Amino acid sequence: MSYTNSKVSFFAGETVSLGFTITDSDGAAINLTGATLTFYLARLGTQDTVLTKTTGSGITVVSAADGTCTVALTSSNTDNLEGLYIYQLRLVDSSNAETVVSIGEIWVDKSLS
Repeated sequence: MSYTNSKVSFFAGETVSLGFTITDSDGAAINLTGATLTFYLARLGTQDTVLTKTTGSGITVVSAADGTCTVALTSSNTDNLEGLYIYQLRLVDSSNAETVVSIGEIWVDKSLS
């Protein structure tokens, strides 16, 4: 399995939907049937998780066969964030194997209003 690396930015207090397509090293979609996904967000330079989302609680599998999912960050999730964060999206498949499938940076700016 391969992982993606991306950078995202948004303003504090915004509602954000992060879309992911999970693929193997050849680019073929990983079937998410029976899988559990967990999204972790931490301030850069720390191991302290400030936000966690899981399948059914902030993570929606859009198409299991196509390996697609979304992570929903509500305005209350992002309201008190500011600065640079890192995230990991982890997958536990139906055989209980755990893999990091996406990592990246999230920059959160304070709104001017």
